[in-house]
Amino acid sequence: MKFRHRPFLFLLVALFCLVLGWIFSRRSGEQATDQAKSIATLETRIDTVLGQANRQGLHLEGELLAGNHDFQSLLQVNQFPAFIFENDELIFWSDNTTLSDFESIHDLKSEQVVENKSGKYLVVKHAVEPDFLVLVCVPLEVNYGIRNRYLVSGLNPAVFSNIKGTLVADLSAGLPEVYSERGNYLFSIRFDKESLAGSDYNLLAVAFVGLAVLFFIAWIYQIRLGLFQGGFRTRGVLVFLFGLVAIRFLLLYLNLPSSLLRVGLFDPRQYAASFWSPSLGDLLINAVLLLVIGLEMVWLCRKKVAALGQFNFDPKVSVGLKLGLLAVFYFLLYLLYHFYSSVYTNSSLVLDITQSLQFDKYKIALLTAVLVHTGAFMAFTYVLLLLFFALPEFLFRQSLAILISLGLIFIFVNFLEHEVAFLVFAAFALTALVLVWQSWEVTAGLPHRNYFYIVIFIALSSWTGSMALYQNYHNQLQIHKRQFAKSLGQETDVMTEYLLENASKAIAADPLFRKKLKGAVPDIDFIEQKIRRYYLRGDFEKYETDVRVFDVTGHQQNQPDSMHSLAVLQRMVRTQSLKTAYPDLFLLRSKDPLSTQKYLKIIPVPVSAHGKATIVLELSPKKLTPRSVIPELLVDEKYVQPLQSKSLSYAIYRNGELVSSEGDYDYGFRFDPQWLESERIFTSGRTGKNRDHLAIKLSEDTTLVISTTRYLLRDIWSNFSFLFLLHLLVFLAGMGSYSLARGEFLTRFRTNFSTKIQIFLTLGIMLPLLLISVSIGSLVTASYKSDLTDTYEKRGQLIQDNLAAALKNGTLLASKTRLEKVLTDFSNLSEADINFYDATGKLQASSQPLIFEAGLLSKLINPQAYAAIVENKKKNVLLGEKAGLLNFSSLYLPLYAEGNRDLLGFIGLPFFDSEKELNLKLIELTTTILNIFTIMFIGFMVLTYLAARVLTVPLNLITEKLKQTTLTGQNERITYTSNDEIGLLVKEYNQMISKLEESRNELALKEKEAAWREMARQVAHEIKNPLTPMKLSLQYLQKAIAEKRDNVEALISKISQTLITNIDILSDIATSFSSFTAMPDLKSERIDLGTVLKRSVDLNFDPATARFEVTMPEEPLEVMADENLMTRTFNNLFLNALQAIPTGREPFIQVGLRKLADNKALISIQDNGTGIPEEVREKVFIPNFSTKYTGSGIGLAVAKKGIESAGGRIWFETVENEGTTFYIELPLA
Repeated sequence: MKFRHRPFLFLLVALFCLVLGWIFSRRSGEQATDQAKSIATLETRIDTVLGQANRQGLHLEGELLAGNHDFQSLLQVNQFPAFIFENDELIFWSDNTTLSDFESIHDLKSEQVVENKSGKYLVVKHAVEPDFLVLVCVPLEVNYGIRNRYLVSGLNPAVFSNIKGTLVADLSAGLPEVYSERGNYLFSIRFDKESLAGSDYNLLAVAFVGLAVLFFIAWIYQIRLGLFQGGFRTRGVLVFLFGLVAIRFLLLYLNLPSSLLRVGLFDPRQYAASFWSPSLGDLLINAVLLLVIGLEMVWLCRKKVAALGQFNFDPKVSVGLKLGLLAVFYFLLYLLYHFYSSVYTNSSLVLDITQSLQFDKYKIALLTAVLVHTGAFMAFTYVLLLLFFALPEFLFRQSLAILISLGLIFIFVNFLEHEVAFLVFAAFALTALVLVWQSWEVTAGLPHRNYFYIVIFIALSSWTGSMALYQNYHNQLQIHKRQFAKSLGQETDVMTEYLLENASKAIAADPLFRKKLKGAVPDIDFIEQKIRRYYLRGDFEKYETDVRVFDVTGHQQNQPDSMHSLAVLQRMVRTQSLKTAYPDLFLLRSKDPLSTQKYLKIIPVPVSAHGKATIVLELSPKKLTPRSVIPELLVDEKYVQPLQSKSLSYAIYRNGELVSSEGDYDYGFRFDPQWLESERIFTSGRTGKNRDHLAIKLSEDTTLVISTTRYLLRDIWSNFSFLFLLHLLVFLAGMGSYSLARGEFLTRFRTNFSTKIQIFLTLGIMLPLLLISVSIGSLVTASYKSDLTDTYEKRGQLIQDNLAAALKNGTLLASKTRLEKVLTDFSNLSEADINFYDATGKLQASSQPLIFEAGLLSKLINPQAYAAIVENKKKNVLLGEKAGLLNFSSLYLPLYAEGNRDLLGFIGLPFFDSEKELNLKLIELTTTILNIFTIMFIGFMVLTYLAARVLTVPLNLITEKLKQTTLTGQNERITYTSNDEIGLLVKEYNQMISKLEESRNELALKEKEAAWREMARQVAHEIKNPLTPMKLSLQYLQKAIAEKRDNVEALISKISQTLITNIDILSDIATSFSSFTAMPDLKSERIDLGTVLKRSVDLNFDPATARFEVTMPEEPLEVMADENLMTRTFNNLFLNALQAIPTGREPFIQVGLRKLADNKALISIQDNGTGIPEEVREKVFIPNFSTKYTGSGIGLAVAKKGIESAGGRIWFETVENEGTTFYIELPLA
């Protein structure tokens, strides 16, 4: 297919795919209202789950019929939570996270959805004769009532897959209904819009839109290729890039693919920054687009930058351009910092390696976007460096002025404590590095040292990212500290008061409460649970709720405390509380300024015509302890301040004196009250004693000081190490994969000897270090886990002994209140939560009852622990458990009566912070390894570079000597005293020089003989040419005299003139050969090439006969050469140039001198003569060849000999009838 047809074909296919995508997107919108397909798919999954649950139930039924009632046998099949009842008493459970508080198990159908306070379950019932009942519970929906990073409510993905919605177990709800295979109604579902069956059409729409985009790109790329073939490379690149940007803008404007592809990658909850990056997927697309633009610019500039070096810029223009390039680089560096800040600020993902080692697909995608952005940044800076090094270098005073300016800016910005101070420092360091490189001329253009360039800019990007992370953490911490201070200083919560008043009215009107309170023994547990789970949910989750119930006589019914009667409570309220805007709602005051305020609500509940019972609610804000995960687990994420990552302490100062404090920071000893006199601690905060302090004025004389652990330089370096090694690893993997894919791996590895030394030394050290690091990390991790297990067991043994001693008299078990008090005391002493289960595995008391009241764990012992202790007689068992998404370890121990005869119960020690502690240790270990690895890697890079330099300097010296070795010149020997391998090489070189001198002398003798023979032949030939006409003329004159002709005298005169002319020719031939053979020995010395060339121009310049144009640099260009020989060479070339210009054409000679990038000088001498014919161009530098009648052909041979003797070369370019340009290239001294 011809090229001119291909772009239009791509365009047609793209438009066709776009139309199909639009059609399917419309079908998707229409299908979204049709829920039948979603219901059919869901019922198929439910039937599959029911089949699995029935099989598990049949297995348990078979075990029971076989007489296997022990836990160990019944736990063998444990796909779903299962419960076994015998005569209505629970005798087996397979899971201790599923609540078993079913209201009436006998009323359950064979398959039915049951709801309790933790969620909804599909229960499959199997009745086993004579007295057993098996319930298999399939979790359908979890509803914690709290949402945080550990507790996420919603449908069970194992059953519902990607379907999102809410279940309603009410046939009259008017929602889509789900039935079992037997036709039994199970539940109704309220679908989220994004979960409907139209997603199939969405996928088709996305596929066709994606194909349309690809074909549009292919269309633009074909246009690019067409412009390239026409020679319009720049235009082709610009058209291609403009097309890509236009496509991207159109996708953003149409909100594609986010509006069609409802996946987490395009979910704004993961990442959302702006119109340009509304999601993580869009961020990745933008990153790839930037990288493509950068690579296209690199490709274009590499093609164009060579031409830029041939321009002779005005010095001021050159300085201005280079300053502009530096300014653009600084702007790119700021954009990179802004990108990192945006990623950290607008993402819900934690990229701080000192905070989290968890990686999921979204975090990997975000890190990929960071890597691609870094690649784009490197591509753009590579372009800037290409242009920078193509321009003339700065003078020393200009470079010094730039560095001083950047240094002063850094000092000023650092004094202001601005967040971009480190950027100015980075700009200063990199600018100094680039200027030094160019001034020392050690790079011959830095951008061509690609690998070194990549490492430098990977380090720059990684440092920028780590500092941006630090700045983001610092800024967010300031915000959260102020929010925390606001929450501490807040006296009233208007929204809570309003909601509590509404909830109180509903509680007072609840008929079940009235019924429960009428009896002689009120069902207190039912009242407490329903109030907590149904009336005080949502916004009340930030409070701990204490429920007191008083009968009609005013006596407390549930576990009497100091408020044993309603009268005592009312008396306390009158003296210690403030009234609110609502009746019977009080705010309890506290003398401690750090104590949070409590709400107390008195709710009269009519239970008869003449009496009222009273329910009293006391709401206390949950206190967050940064060291423990428990408060965070029990509080909704909207009420949690993210300060738990760093140890938090706070204190109250009144008139500069410490009043009270909370936390582990010793304000009395470490905090200087004079710091409060500085304005800085109230604005940006201040650092002291490894803590960051922020002060907030609560009143005129009261100040709150909040302190957190300082974000140390070690943390910044850890993030730098992570980003640096990640960038480096991805680059090496990408480069290796690309080279292998193109079959260029070995070719790319054939680098210079110095680089090979560095690579092998680095790999030889870093690979063992990597293996050692992994091994040490594994050993330390295993050791820490073992130590942690030992610690738990020792702590458990201590608690077991103490609790056994406390339970000796047996009276403690009779009082739940006393038992909870003892557990709480032991818990405070041992710094561990304690649960006590009776001998049947039912919870009796806990030091952390909120976990069970919130429904995160059931009040049953872990069945595996029960089986291990009761049936396998183990002394203790450590098990991994889960509450929501929180993994933790629990230690279970038996508690026996005196003499180890009777089992009193079990002690459960849930170490909720075990995973957190382990993660902190792993983070510390990982960051330490990363830091050491990075430091050693950078250090070894420097050492290997120095080692390579030390090893290759002698080789470079030998290389230079070999380059200067000639057959004609004087070769120098190398002095090297070491007897190593290089010494042997030097010895062989010196022996070679000796043999070369012997061969040169022998060759010179032979050449001299051959030259004299050739010279004799040439002289004979040249002399013979004028002698022949001389002989003929004399013979003709002799004949004329013998014949006595009349014109003898005229003939004598004419023939005499002919003889004189030929004698002059013979004289000229003799002079030319004498000059060629009598060249003196070369006297190599340092000369200014411009001065010699200018002198030759002045010698040959005659304004009356020719026009000269001379272009020379201002700075001197010195070479090692013979000045007289160079003068003769230039004079010879100027003479030839003037003689080559035909009659009638004004002679115009252009003379140029410039410095090349490879440390050489280039002289050009151009004329406007007739040029050199193609058939004689190869003979120009051969002695005795000449195109002039009067020439001897020796001049250009002499010139070539002189240039090559100076270590240079000479060549020419010619166009017939336009002129010839001779070029001379000489190495600079």
